Amino acid sequence: MIAALTAHTTFTACSDKGAVDTADTADTGETAAPAMINLTVELDDIVGGADLSGAEASLQGEALTRNADGTFSGTAPQSTLLTARASAPGYMEGVMQGFSEDVDMYLFPPMLDINTRDAISAAVGVPYDETKAMLMIRAYLRDQSGAATALGGVTIDLDAPYDIALTSDQRAPGGLAPSKTTVSDAQSRAQITFINVVAGELGVTVTAPEGVEYCTWYRDETRIDEWRPTIEAGVLNSLYVICY
Repeated sequence: MIAALTAHTTFTACSDKGAVDTADTADTGETAAPAMINLTVELDDIVGGADLSGAEASLQGEALTRNADGTFSGTAPQSTLLTARASAPGYMEGVMQGFSEDVDMYLFPPMLDINTRDAISAAVGVPYDETKAMLMIRAYLRDQSGAATALGGVTIDLDAPYDIALTSDQRAPGGLAPSKTTVSDAQSRAQITFINVVAGELGVTVTAPEGVEYCTWYRDETRIDEWRPTIEAGVLNSLYVICY
């Protein structure tokens, strides 16, 4: 049901992985122009093969310029919470949240066609509720060079109610299996999809597998352990955690 895709995510190296911060920026009493980075938004069709030529994308509510290769370009301040959106006829709106770093970045808002969404709901016996949210969280292991690879064995819990959690596992019928623990092999992405989550602010608890020190959010080179993301009803929300 869900075709295998190779994870294509660009992150930067984190030299001070032990530092911890909250999501709030300190007020220094001085106003300075923030440093800007270039962002490329590439639509992540998680089934693959569909025509996305009519797609549109935005960043922080501003429409982005579409490039000849189908990606979109924009700019954003460093060290800020980013929200990238993408829409296309026949698809759920995809919304990806993450913190900007200090170098140019790629963002990948997910795209899921409505027919596949409904087929998944029918297969697992959980009708999709448009008054609630669908939330996809991916886990990546990042080395000191900045390279990121999908990481299996990560367990993800929410403090908000939801109906079912599905892990991407191409060994399972339909490519999905009920589980809150990521799977990563030659064909499966390390992602968990929560269906019918109560929308709004929520807490995410990530348990790293054996041999991995921790998994958390990052802003530049700083851990943000206390971020509580806000997810929206009626869209495919996407978050990612970085592990060391």
